[in-house]
Amino acid sequence: MKLKFTTIVCLLFSVITLHAQVNAGELGLPRMGWWGGSPSSNTTSGVYYNDIWGYVDANGKEYAILGTPKTNYFLDVTDPLNISVVYSDTPGSTCIWRDFKTYGKYAYGVSEFGSEGLLVYDMSGLDSGGGISRVAKLNSTFAQAHNIFIDEANARLYVAGSATSGGTNYNILVYDLSNPASPTLFQTTFAQTQLSGGYIHDIFVKNNIAFASHGYNGLYVYDASNPTAWIEKSKYDASGGYNHSSWITEDDQFLIYAEEVPAGKPLVVLNVSNITNIFQETTFKEPLLAPDRTNVTPHNPFVRGNKVVISNYEDGTTIYDLAPLYSTNLVPQPPELEAYYDTYEINDNNNNYTGTEGNWGTYPFFPSGNIISSDINTGLYVLRPGIPLPIQLKSFNASPKNNREVLVAWSTSAEKNNDFFSIERSEDGTRFETIGKVKGAGTTGEQNDYTFIDGE
Repeated sequence: MKLKFTTIVCLLFSVITLHAQVNAGELGLPRMGWWGGSPSSNTTSGVYYNDIWGYVDANGKEYAILGTPKTNYFLDVTDPLNISVVYSDTPGSTCIWRDFKTYGKYAYGVSEFGSEGLLVYDMSGLDSGGGISRVAKLNSTFAQAHNIFIDEANARLYVAGSATSGGTNYNILVYDLSNPASPTLFQTTFAQTQLSGGYIHDIFVKNNIAFASHGYNGLYVYDASNPTAWIEKSKYDASGGYNHSSWITEDDQFLIYAEEVPAGKPLVVLNVSNITNIFQETTFKEPLLAPDRTNVTPHNPFVRGNKVVISNYEDGTTIYDLAPLYSTNLVPQPPELEAYYDTYEINDNNNNYTGTEGNWGTYPFFPSGNIISSDINTGLYVLRPGIPLPIQLKSFNASPKNNREVLVAWSTSAEKNNDFFSIERSEDGTRFETIGKVKGAGTTGEQNDYTFIDGE
């Protein structure tokens, strides 16, 4: 049983939120909303939810795109307490592997089984209060694919792990998105035998540089400026695992990749500042059940700012701070675990990690800061990461005195960002209202106890 107790304190001077929590399944990443099967250890929906992506319309409303075996869902997640389906599509195949990406006002999807090809959805109607429509089902070149990726700066869509209905692998297809409603294929000659790494399971592309996860053959880097004649620049394969997926840091210096098989391998950080000479800097993994259980499997990493957000299967969604990679030491240090939300509540110290259950995918790029994650059994989660305070609390405690009074006591070092706090109240742990303000200690450091009376 995972107990939850949350105290929220807002530091008005810096408009920052502090979360003080006691919860085995949550640290600094509270659940704000959920949609799908029951998020409990005793009930599942029977639906195999898979990958997830996000979209923001012209009005700032935020949407999740979520795959299930038969149906693709588009959900309004702007208000996490009132998630609603705005559009659903059943394109014809039954498959537990779907993938989505967006470009402009369009969404694209593929399925690894069946004959759906490349699905194209027009989302422009959302801007004026309208809806979404599927405008294309391009399956003459390929019928199925494992994954897609879009290099937005160059308007190119990459299809990885594609195959015809008869099973002929093309491996990589590149589409021109100059007309996003009607993608145009550059060429269909990239059979997996034409690249020395063979089959590409997943791919990350930035400014025409492709970082390709070739499964057991490792990670390869290509110059894909000419979409019909890629140039291999380098490769890395030292651990023998199945190179599953990767993401690059925003300064293009480091790449983080996950290996899905065998279970329990850590995430690897490569230095890719020189794409002709990539090398490993460090590895990292902090299983929530350690030290007794350690073989959790990281699935997909995503980088936003100085954080890497990971869909971490049976450990749910985890967030690591990348700052140690940029330390002044000569050797970069491993990223540090900062926050997590465990969507897979069945797991505890009495149950060993079993492999690929729990959190499939995540999307951390919304302007609101909210993160959406998909759990295989229980569906969509909207999570809200706490932002670290620029102060160091030496102690903090909030306790009720009676039905109207709350005793708030804390102490800090001498900090300039310690002028004011606000007190917020919540009945459900997700929606909060400000009920009072507390003057801080300013730069003097220590703060005496303060009694807040509800309603003042």
